[in-house]
Amino acid sequence: MVKSAEKAPTFYPETLEAELKRCPGKGRWVVGFSGGADSTALLLALKKLNGLGREILAVHVHHALQAEATQWAKACADFANRLGVKFVCAHVQVEKAGKGLEAAAREARYAALAEHMHSHDVLLTAHHRRDQAETLLLQLLRGAGPAGMASMSRYTPFGPGWHARPLLDCAPESLRSWLREQGIEWIEDPSNRSLEPRRNFLRHQILPVLQTRWPQMERQLAAAADRQAETQHLLHSLGSMDLLRCAGVEPATLQVSALLRLERLRLHNAIRSWLLDKGLPMPPAKRLQRLREDVLLASEDANPSLRWAGGEIRRYRDTLYAMPPLPPHDPALKILWRAGAPAITLPPDGRLLGRDEIKTDLDSAWRDGMPVSVRFRTGGERCRPAGSQQRRELKKLFQEASIPPWRRDRIPLLYIGERLIEVIDYYTCA
Repeated sequence: MVKSAEKAPTFYPETLEAELKRCPGKGRWVVGFSGGADSTALLLALKKLNGLGREILAVHVHHALQAEATQWAKACADFANRLGVKFVCAHVQVEKAGKGLEAAAREARYAALAEHMHSHDVLLTAHHRRDQAETLLLQLLRGAGPAGMASMSRYTPFGPGWHARPLLDCAPESLRSWLREQGIEWIEDPSNRSLEPRRNFLRHQILPVLQTRWPQMERQLAAAADRQAETQHLLHSLGSMDLLRCAGVEPATLQVSALLRLERLRLHNAIRSWLLDKGLPMPPAKRLQRLREDVLLASEDANPSLRWAGGEIRRYRDTLYAMPPLPPHDPALKILWRAGAPAITLPPDGRLLGRDEIKTDLDSAWRDGMPVSVRFRTGGERCRPAGSQQRRELKKLFQEASIPPWRRDRIPLLYIGERLIEVIDYYTCA
């Protein structure tokens, strides 16, 4: 733990109070508490405000990435106990899985924080004005549009509640100055001095040079991020209007012929709004530029698609679908439904299929000693749907029902012995 010797304008709890009163969500305050100066100031100020009448929970995420991690967790627990604040230490395992260490740690951290939230709780993190300025510069260097340059939002839906950043207008020096006045120590993470992460390189090498010429740089960059957030809000509103006009018959889909009536820039904006509503990552700009030619203008029988990391857009006939990448699937799988079991778990997405979702009386099959199983289409399967006069190939039935090709092999088929009894969610086979 160290003390700061720097001089800076003083932060006051009343500054935090005004911002917290504007927060959505009426549950507990869940504070992401690393023990660093920023989160320490946030937790201390919140306690001095008595949580504005709400319960406070401090959550420290133990990443196990530093030798001092356990020591830091204990220091955080001790500080929370001195304040009389409920404390939880959440241990996480950081899995890089193709991501950078910083991104993987952030993902694990927020997942852990969400696990400790109840309905309507508000997660408070201590991001400040310099964090916002750094984020804007990083997004600019990545070639981001208004959504990226809006940087960090003050309030966003998160888990079962909200995520608020009430210190975005505060300079980090003011937080440290106030802690020093209060006689409070904090943790200094040595990794913050490393120049390897891009954010640290900006913080230590670039921003100080810029501030010698533009002293108000951080304030101005934060204001620029706010203006980009306003622009993005207007773009999303326009996109939502276009999405209503282009809505497909199936929920959350779009009509290709209607999209083609939009001029190119408006089309791209509508697609971004659509993906944002679905919680999918944005495709690279160059990839999105290919959507019209490679997907929307392709022939109807081509079943074209556009794929990128974390998402894909697929077309079937006049309908456009967006989804996360489909997981691998083995159509040769056969899952035995054991006698009396109320449900079975189906690959590839872990769907729980319960007996209340099927129309067949399984008890009689089990009493007769007949095996009950769920399989998937491999080709040649036939069914006579209830009310029909003839058995037909599933392929033809699926085409007539306008079921997209990528779904067909993943539709569970219920068998008793070697007889196809049900096409789950679609047909009972007579």
